[in-house]
Amino acid sequence: ELQTLRRVSFSGALAAERVFERSGDSFKGLQLAARSSSSRRHVDRTASTTTARDHPSVTVIFIDIVGFTEMCEHVKPKAVLRFLEHYFELVDKMAEEHGVTKVRTVGDGYLAVTGLMAEMGVPEDSHQHVLRSLTFGLGVLSELRDVGLKLPTGRPVQARIGLADGNVFSGVVGKTCMQYDIFGNVANLAARMEQTSPYDGVHMPESSFEKMMDEMSEEQRALFEKVAWTRNTDVEIKNMGKINTASLEFKGNEDQIERVLAGCISDDTQRAVTMHIGAMQEAFRQLTWESSGRIDEGDEEAEFARRRSPENSQRSGLAVSREASRREGVRLDRE
Repeated sequence: ELQTLRRVSFSGALAAERVFERSGDSFKGLQLAARSSSSRRHVDRTASTTTARDHPSVTVIFIDIVGFTEMCEHVKPKAVLRFLEHYFELVDKMAEEHGVTKVRTVGDGYLAVTGLMAEMGVPEDSHQHVLRSLTFGLGVLSELRDVGLKLPTGRPVQARIGLADGNVFSGVVGKTCMQYDIFGNVANLAARMEQTSPYDGVHMPESSFEKMMDEMSEEQRALFEKVAWTRNTDVEIKNMGKINTASLEFKGNEDQIERVLAGCISDDTQRAVTMHIGAMQEAFRQLTWESSGRIDEGDEEAEFARRRSPENSQRSGLAVSREASRREGVRLDRE
């Protein structure tokens, strides 16, 4: 992690130093370059039209940790962030295994979608997207129990999971810290399902439950026969009135859930979706990393050698600071 941070910092330092070189090492020139870049980004952003993509059939998943807000009042921020790092790594891992598209995190909340990529080049993502959202949620609950992840207070992590299917639209909003997000009543309904979900359980509207069961194969339906679902009538949902829902608690269904997960993950179509989405996500990560101006270790050493040469002996103070930071990073690596 330290080496990665050092390379990123070094790449940023080189970019800033090149601005110094182009501007004749003058602070005034750097200010002009920064203002020009900022103005250009503003013009490009305001001149372009915001693109909204419609997704007619997706399933939205919300995951939330029970008691997280109260815990933060008694635990140091560093411990909270360390816990969230481990927790989100676990959930990200399960999202990749189940072919789920992560949208964002807010605090301890995790927002993801299945079916979203069907309108973005992966039509297979529309395959049984409600079922795949359910197995993703159950996979998270199972993994939390297997790993034994605990809150900084020592209490085992409990999660609430809500999901709902329907149509949403997506797009990038904002001019600073731009954020890709999804919008629509389905996202709000999934959030309400999470808020009313049993601890270590999954909650969904009855319509989503029926859609999921209708799309199952005979083999998949047989796996669910012994799962103890609870059918809830006239559940009061904030700003949405009363609806019928279905919920599932992990406790008491452990063996059945393990069989469901094993059977659904072995589904050929689901494996194809998972591999396809995983490949796209990895390609996006590599493209993002490369476009950020990353410098490989070999290029990094060559760059330092060039800047130590006699014709480049007149280095700016920023370059000196950057090389000192690099040496400090090497020293920490050795320690």
